[in-house]
Amino acid sequence: MYQVEVANNGKEEIDCMEELTLEHKRIWVQGLLMECPMGRSLEDCPAKDLRSLSIDERLKLVFDMEEDQIEWIIAHHRECLRKREGKRPDPDR
Repeated sequence: MYQVEVANNGKEEIDCMEELTLEHKRIWVQGLLMECPMGRSLEDCPAKDLRSLSIDERLKLVFDMEEDQIEWIIAHHRECLRKREGKRPDPDR
């Protein structure tokens, strides 16, 4: 969940996963399969071993994934970033 400012100076929480189309989620995961945004992936990273595939194989793999698989990789990535940046865990995850 992310908080955004709304016109009445209040805050509204949105779930970015619900806002993204499947195409956008695929693009996100394709990027994660290219390289770790933190520079070095951890041992439990679901993308770590997949990065050794050719670029064409990685792109095809993501295209063939079910949406729940894609969302799982994104959720893992978001939690990993949260931990590595020292942020509190998201209570909704």
